[in-house]
Amino acid sequence: MRLALSNNLVSHNSTSDAHTSVEKIEKSISPTYQSQPKNQQGGIGSLSLVYLVRSYFAKEHGWHIHGLGTHASNVTTSDMHNTSILEQMAPTIVQNLIDAHSVNHVFFLRDVVAMVATLEYLVISESAKILEDIYDQEKIDPQSLINEEMLVRLLVVYSVTFELPTNPARIRQIAKRVMTQNFKHELFLTPMKDIVGNFEFLRGHQNPFSKNYQFQDAVTMVTEYHKSYGKRQVEECTLMKEELMRRDPAGMGRVPLHQFHAESAAKSSLFKFGEGKDYLREIGALDESEALVPKVIIPNYVQGPWNCLARSGYYAICCLNECESIMNAVEQRFESPTVAPQPLMELVGNLSSATIDGPRQLPEGLAKKLQEIAQLHKGDVPIYGRLFAQWLHFAFPYECPYPSLQAGNIRKEMWMPDRKIETATEEEKEAAQHEAVLANQTSADDNDDVYDVLWDDMEVLHITDEKQRSTAWSSVNAIMLAVIVLSACGSLVSVVQQMRQVIQPTKCDLKCSV
Repeated sequence: MRLALSNNLVSHNSTSDAHTSVEKIEKSISPTYQSQPKNQQGGIGSLSLVYLVRSYFAKEHGWHIHGLGTHASNVTTSDMHNTSILEQMAPTIVQNLIDAHSVNHVFFLRDVVAMVATLEYLVISESAKILEDIYDQEKIDPQSLINEEMLVRLLVVYSVTFELPTNPARIRQIAKRVMTQNFKHELFLTPMKDIVGNFEFLRGHQNPFSKNYQFQDAVTMVTEYHKSYGKRQVEECTLMKEELMRRDPAGMGRVPLHQFHAESAAKSSLFKFGEGKDYLREIGALDESEALVPKVIIPNYVQGPWNCLARSGYYAICCLNECESIMNAVEQRFESPTVAPQPLMELVGNLSSATIDGPRQLPEGLAKKLQEIAQLHKGDVPIYGRLFAQWLHFAFPYECPYPSLQAGNIRKEMWMPDRKIETATEEEKEAAQHEAVLANQTSADDNDDVYDVLWDDMEVLHITDEKQRSTAWSSVNAIMLAVIVLSACGSLVSVVQQMRQVIQPTKCDLKCSV
């Protein structure tokens, strides 16, 4: 017996749940929204909208949603028809996004929150269907109640299915073992017991001596599992970063390629870094400023697609982007898209990260580069420009990715579950070893010289000034990003409840008009 999953998800989310979800999203997004350039109506344009949505998911969940681009790409709403989860599950929203961009409509904070809530719901909904399939596979009636032991086992099967989407034979093999009474492997069972315990703590249970659970309870638990997955992988991502840092002789966020591939280092490491030049170059993680001594840029590599869990054709789950919290501090302090260089220097000098303690005196060469950016832009630094992103990379070389111009064109198939991961050839590794002599002759002791060598003067303003844009805003016919979601209720609280009208548009009679 199968349930309509979207209906179950909707009915289980109370008004209070929706309030909480929306409030969390708005609290996370608000500082960044306040700092965006505003147009004459006091709202933001499409470039800001895409940036806000992308940065929210990178910061909160580590999600890369296909079609929203990466930290280095310049995506507009006209490109979002390639966001496959929208195209497949909410095509009307896509069309309204494109229409909104074409007439230069203005977007406000509630529009951004609605878009984030819509995408978040669609991703969770797509993933939660796994649970429905597991119930079917184990011949469990979703209308029945199950005890805690059975629930924990189903959650373990869910986690295996979630992490091995391209290996159904292996999933069935593991699931068969998990569902037997003699499966006692605490490494798998304990995390799921913790999820059930958290559910009990947050929701309470009417009868603690007889804990039985509905299908909707299991959906709630896998939803939280999915949303927090990126944050639970922080330890593994940190270990990877620390291993690469140990191979960085200059402390500039770069590992010489021969050190990256070094077999001797790999023997004592949890990780084997075998990716070749072509992949590293395509994702913007290969620094070839010194052609004979190529280097791997650590944060770009860590954020690369092959380090992500390619869960589906809609999204991937990656290491959390640590630079987003640094940018959030800048946004919250100044609430402006442009900032004078001196206060910006002072703030960044006082910020700390996982690898850098503030306050500190930033290198003179870095201060000089910030002044040069300001001079290029009539005295102020555009914080959403490529040059400032590059400056942040050198200020926090292990947290902030280098804004490579190549990284905006990563092939979509690199994010897919059935992707083929190509490693470096033996010839490449041997060539890297020959470069070791040259690498040892390079010195990064003089930071001022390093910035001059590594710095690229190419500027790209990912978010432009919106004040001069003419808009056709009307409070009556303005396009909301989640127009289907919001037009029925007029309230952000109803985003989750109304999502079944997005996923199943044939069941609602809403007409979207501009």
